[in-house]
Amino acid sequence: SQTKFPLKGKHAIVKCEKCHKKEQRGDTIFQQFANVAFSSCTNCHADIHKNKFGGNCTECHTVESFRQVKGLSGFNHDKTNYPLKGKHQVVKCKKCHVGNYTNPVKHANCTDCHSDYHNKQFQEGGASPDCRVCHSVKGFTPSLYTIEKHNQSGFILEGAHLATPCFACHKPGGKWDFSKKGGRCVECHENIHENYMDKKFMPAGDCKNCHSVALWAEVSFDHNKTGFPLEGKHRKASCRQCHFKTRDGETIQQFVWETRSCTNCHADKHNGQFAINGITTCEKCHTNNNWVPVKFNHNNTRFKLDGEHVDVACAKCHKPGSGRPNSYIVYKFNDISCASCHLQ
Repeated sequence: SQTKFPLKGKHAIVKCEKCHKKEQRGDTIFQQFANVAFSSCTNCHADIHKNKFGGNCTECHTVESFRQVKGLSGFNHDKTNYPLKGKHQVVKCKKCHVGNYTNPVKHANCTDCHSDYHNKQFQEGGASPDCRVCHSVKGFTPSLYTIEKHNQSGFILEGAHLATPCFACHKPGGKWDFSKKGGRCVECHENIHENYMDKKFMPAGDCKNCHSVALWAEVSFDHNKTGFPLEGKHRKASCRQCHFKTRDGETIQQFVWETRSCTNCHADKHNGQFAINGITTCEKCHTNNNWVPVKFNHNNTRFKLDGEHVDVACAKCHKPGSGRPNSYIVYKFNDISCASCHLQ
């Protein structure tokens, strides 16, 4: 304590020979007490930091122990091998330096500090990619995973999918889920036709057999496969006109019928007059082009048209039935005698 370098802390238990080296001069061994350099810690201690923080160790360390660190408020982390950037600037030191500050901290990969939040969903060959592939130190959002990268994943984003936010597909339950590979539409979309449509037209619930990613209402389906080719006016009808009906405010869909009857979609305006065994076959008189009965031949009925009858308008004889709840044109008569139409 009488010297210019009072011994304190750990220095008080250091053996003299540690600092005051012995040297031999001729036959005499001398122990050096004078002219021992002590202006800098590095006069005795090796600088394990290789002068990154200067030669004055006392700016951070104490003589009680190198493991006791002081003055962290002014510590410049940029001088280390890991400059603090982005969100790391506000992280508390002890969050990374769990033990002593002097213990080395692994920092080559994000996973050295961060757990795999995605629970190995992106693992390939038993190894998960580093977080920096998709994220930056500025925050976990927004992601750096681009559309171009997504298109290399096996599921190309096109059409309406280009405008779909990531969370719509990958965060259905509040936690990010990337296990879905996009192989089938029903992995994200509800199959509203299930139990209504024959599975042979929608194998594995794949919507792409009919729908387009550009627009859901854009349907491309070969109706000839159903045994009911679309002809005439049917070509212009929308799918909803035939397959979706509203009953009591509820939308009902139907793709399977027991019979191929026009009345499945069209009302029988003739009130069953031409039904045979309860089934009305409109095709006997009408075509798919319009409702004009171009196929009807009056001469095939019980009353052949001849003479003056040839030029008589249909409405002259066939008039709405009177006294019926739903008025319709009467085409079939029990009495076809002359007196039934002509006054005597």
